[in-house]
Amino acid sequence: MAIRPYTDIQTERVGDRYRERNTIHTGSAINGNVHFNGLQCDEEAVVVDYDRFSDEVSYGLSDIYQDAVQRYRDEFGDFDADTVKDHELAKCVYESVTENMAYDREYTDRIASKHDGETLSLQEFYVDVGRGVCRHMALATAAVLERMHEAGVLEGTGIINRNLDPDHDGHMWAEYVESTGRRLVLDPAQGTAGGPNPDTGTWDYHPDMRVDDLNPELLE
Repeated sequence: MAIRPYTDIQTERVGDRYRERNTIHTGSAINGNVHFNGLQCDEEAVVVDYDRFSDEVSYGLSDIYQDAVQRYRDEFGDFDADTVKDHELAKCVYESVTENMAYDREYTDRIASKHDGETLSLQEFYVDVGRGVCRHMALATAAVLERMHEAGVLEGTGIINRNLDPDHDGHMWAEYVESTGRRLVLDPAQGTAGGPNPDTGTWDYHPDMRVDDLNPELLE
């Protein structure tokens, strides 16, 4: 079910705050906060709560976390936070999201239209269903990477990033950001992992097109 339905989301926003949550921007914290979208569909507010979701949710962000760890073990035979290969584990998260969430514009538009003006749970409406578009896949990837950082498994953290292309409208993806600032693009929607500027021919990840306001406190 939707969380706290409102007829007009915008009236509940005060600056970067929405019902005691911060708005998710490029480089900001993910868990516990809310992402807004209104560019390509009806107004949508998606909240990311890593540890809290409905009993009806059978597959959540914690399952992606565990699946990524198992993928890493299958590849490298061991999983030790002191010796883990950060980029390889980040790619395992990307692979888990890619295989467990399908890009589905029709489903997303239907949900956005049906629940226009409501606040939706990322886990319940998208991760558990295994469907969404670029923003939902990016949020799931970044949220798991952020949790791995908080758990001391990864030195860096996960963020979302986005830009606009006049020929293709907007796009959002995740990135793994090392403490040095080095970035690894992780884009399940486009099937792209590499970086910081992978040459895919499908989207321009060039930094000149990006909003770049990473909060250094996320890496403390």
